[in-house]
Amino acid sequence: EQKARLKNSGLANVYYLVEESGIADNRLVGQMRGTLKTAMASVVTVSRFRLQRFRRIDDTVEWLRCMSEVLARRYQGLRLILLKPDCFDTRDEYLRMLQDFRAEFERGGRSYECVHKYSVHQAAMTKTTMMTVREMFIRMLLLIKGMTLEKATLLQSRFPVPRRLIEYFLEQGAGKTEHEMVVLIMDLFLDQHGSKKYTRALLRAIYEVWGRE
Repeated sequence: EQKARLKNSGLANVYYLVEESGIADNRLVGQMRGTLKTAMASVVTVSRFRLQRFRRIDDTVEWLRCMSEVLARRYQGLRLILLKPDCFDTRDEYLRMLQDFRAEFERGGRSYECVHKYSVHQAAMTKTTMMTVREMFIRMLLLIKGMTLEKATLLQSRFPVPRRLIEYFLEQGAGKTEHEMVVLIMDLFLDQHGSKKYTRALLRAIYEVWGRE
């Protein structure tokens, strides 16, 4: 979700900072090292962001200081074109408008750069096109206490749409108690660890929302 919002922001250069201070020797982090490496590789290869890793907080602060100086020099001689649109229907429409302005004013070495206010960006992020059933299902799952995007995505990989989950409870729940139903759905995700591991309380909450008649 975070990476999707960054891609939709229209920012020309995105730096993704990973600070490892205080967690490098954590046992749980060590168990998830492979997953973390895959996630960081995805930031670079799939999302096309620049990745910066830091072992110490001081290194992060120094990088931010240097980057601030670079940005000050970069924009010292540029004239900024600030976009403040009054009306747009979706974030995709706003992003296309930003790209059109950049294509017109930033070409051929011109000393212009098209930018937008953070408030306008926030407004654009709340305007989306019609959601699919899958997207709506994810949002509904995230309303359950204790649910994370990672867990919701995992559940949806097993039950793509709400109907499948409801049908599962109806078909499997005949004659079973609430405890038995929680155990039943828990068995589907026994091989998950770390941030993807479901707690009994969360599974009971899922059953109460989607399985209880």
